[in-house]
Amino acid sequence: NDGICLCSSSVRLMNKFLAEINELDNYGYGLFTSLKLTWITLALVIFAYILHVQSYSVIIIAVLSCVVIIELPIINSVYKKDLLYLFIAIFITGIYAIMSIATLMPIIIGLLLLVMLVFAILYKYQINKLLFMISCNGLLLVLFCFAQFMPHDNTVIINDSISLLEFFTLGFWLHKLYPNCYHKRWQQAYVFALKVLVRAIDTGSNSDFFELRKVLSDLKNNVNLLNGNKQIYQAAIVMNTALSHYSYFCISQVEAIGEFTQQFIVDVEQLRVAIAHSAPNDLVHRDTLEFHYIKINTITQHWNSICKQIYHR
Repeated sequence: NDGICLCSSSVRLMNKFLAEINELDNYGYGLFTSLKLTWITLALVIFAYILHVQSYSVIIIAVLSCVVIIELPIINSVYKKDLLYLFIAIFITGIYAIMSIATLMPIIIGLLLLVMLVFAILYKYQINKLLFMISCNGLLLVLFCFAQFMPHDNTVIINDSISLLEFFTLGFWLHKLYPNCYHKRWQQAYVFALKVLVRAIDTGSNSDFFELRKVLSDLKNNVNLLNGNKQIYQAAIVMNTALSHYSYFCISQVEAIGEFTQQFIVDVEQLRVAIAHSAPNDLVHRDTLEFHYIKINTITQHWNSICKQIYHR
């Protein structure tokens, strides 16, 4: 009995912990990327141990930094992620070789990267998230070069460059072999959008509606990652469009929906819970504003279609 109580307490504690993480990581970027980085790290460490690669820890960090860059929300297609990964891998290897040959190059490039990093921090535009990660990764590479006691002879430079390319190549295929969970990220983002929508309808606050607009924009970025499966991708686009139209309807018609507010909240909350639990939702049949149940039922129908394809429910 004590063992059963301990297990149930552990399960409750774990569920509470995961719920707290979901509150902080509304779109699932952190959790998704952390799991992928763990998978890649384990594989690369085993690879380095088998081949007896020296100074592999910093090389692995460089590869992981590259993965973090391509998983940024701004990189919103699988093709762009792959292309950017390959570009960064070739760029880093080339820069390392150049810096290893010229004594002053690490200092010059390090200063340039530091300026880029400061620029990315001071001017907080979305594109600077990418600039921030590239700058950090570049500075890491400069430290790696200093750690190798530059300048090297040509043989050592060639061997180090080959090691970098080997690790980047393996990292790329580990990235590709990792299970495609982008639909989970889109699903979590959609649940968060519905949560914000419920709060906006309930309070009618301008700040909540402003946050809702931002969330809908982020949701649009997530859906582009689903184009590997056309049926799911098309259904998700319809759901995004319907939610966007419904949200703007609620924003512009706050007074008109006043008497139906609680019914709107009940229907949207029911839909949110269904999507959060990866379960189908029931269609709405109520005597409310026509626009409301048309859009809610449109989302429900396409969600049930996705649910059937992915979760077989």
